[in-house]
Amino acid sequence: MIISEIDKAKTTIHMQAYSFTSRPIADALMRAKGRNVAVIVIADKSQKHERFTQIKGVKQYGIPVYIDYKPAISHNKILIVDQQTIIGGSYNFSEAAEKRNCENVTFIKNKNIANQYLANFNSRLKESTAY
Repeated sequence: MIISEIDKAKTTIHMQAYSFTSRPIADALMRAKGRNVAVIVIADKSQKHERFTQIKGVKQYGIPVYIDYKPAISHNKILIVDQQTIIGGSYNFSEAAEKRNCENVTFIKNKNIANQYLANFNSRLKESTAY
């Protein structure tokens, strides 16, 4: 469902990730970038050294990636699609979440709520450093 929503994106995708090791999600973000969707990622500092992280590949594809160093951990797991759909929950953007863990993920389609999430995204972006 997450990949399907990314594949439907028309204008923007804002992603905040604690863990980002899912190749299928990375591929979907790159497909979106290829459709001229503006994609931006903020990742936790652990992803800078994570063995299977996907931030390197999406950055090489031209997607801006930022590292949030300020909090102890940046435990966000959020996608904001087209400034109206929020995808979030306990579900890390990882193979473990997809195949082994018991997780939850919620889809909310509401522009007003999305604007609140975007405000948080932008506040974290100001505190983050380009990767």
